[in-house]
Amino acid sequence: MEHLNSIRAALRGAAPVVAIPVSGHAPVCIRAKLLKGALKGVTIDSVEITETRWLKIKGHAGNVHTSCSFTPISRYDALKAISEWSYRERKKRKVIALQGVLSASEQRALKLKQAEQAGIAELIEARKVEAEILSSATVCPVLTPVDALDRESIIESYAAYRAQRGIRKRASVVRWTLTKLRQEKAAMVKYQCEYEVSYGYGRRRKHLKSKKLVLRNPKNAVKYAAILYKIGELEKQYESLSLREWR
Repeated sequence: MEHLNSIRAALRGAAPVVAIPVSGHAPVCIRAKLLKGALKGVTIDSVEITETRWLKIKGHAGNVHTSCSFTPISRYDALKAISEWSYRERKKRKVIALQGVLSASEQRALKLKQAEQAGIAELIEARKVEAEILSSATVCPVLTPVDALDRESIIESYAAYRAQRGIRKRASVVRWTLTKLRQEKAAMVKYQCEYEVSYGYGRRRKHLKSKKLVLRNPKNAVKYAAILYKIGELEKQYESLSLREWR
């Protein structure tokens, strides 16, 4: 029961390390993040510390029985984690205490300095400008009613557009497949260039004579031809879909 109360108290705490007292021995130190994550939503039934100083916890979540084991961390790691955590907490409380003494303008200057150190000062300024623009902007839309005939034509065109939902999905799949095939095709070829060398005024210059597309690996000629055939068939299929646009 003593260990059980220690675990329950540790789950409510904020320290990064849970120290479970053991009679006649040094406490068993467990990382609180691991402990809280494993026991989230679990009702603890029993807590046991083995002879090898492992922590074993049994519990239940609803009708499901659970159990977990934790390896203790060294005393050095535990003291280091607690020291770093306590330093951060003291720093936070010092800032809060200073903000209570400073005036409103000084608090804003302190926050801006902290934001500059964090690299988000430009974002804060941009948000202030955006808020000023939105507060000064006035939107007065002019609503013009649509005639009955125009309304019917709009509804009819939108209904025709909605009816092509399956065709648009098919077209998106075709476009995606074409993109993948074109990327694969581009990875299989390269440009083979021939240059012509000329000399003039004591300088050597190269001029492009010819450029042609060749396969990187001649063994992939059949595969390259198959990809070209697939691309051509998919392009024909995409053109035959006759997609309707609606605005």
